[in-house]
Amino acid sequence: MREEGPAEWVRARRGIAHSSTLRQAGFTEHTVRNEVACGRLRRIRRSWLVTQDCDERRVRAAAVGGRPTCVTAAALEGLWDVPQTTILNAIAQGRHLPR
Repeated sequence: MREEGPAEWVRARRGIAHSSTLRQAGFTEHTVRNEVACGRLRRIRRSWLVTQDCDERRVRAAAVGGRPTCVTAAALEGLWDVPQTTILNAIAQGRHLPR
């Protein structure tokens, strides 16, 4: 039996994970649904789950089907940070999204 629950597992992975990754890690859909119902995880789009403390830049990117890139990714990795008065969202889009 796992010692950590789905929310702790997702938090250890930068606070965001695809539902298929959770299944591959051994968490059942029932367990994940319970975590969402209890507020420990939040569903973003159909298959992305985030913790309540996930960085909002990651959440915004997932909400539009992308992932942080460029300046946003560098800031999230702690390489540098853009002042909070400047809003930059660089998002890689998949082939399934309109351009």
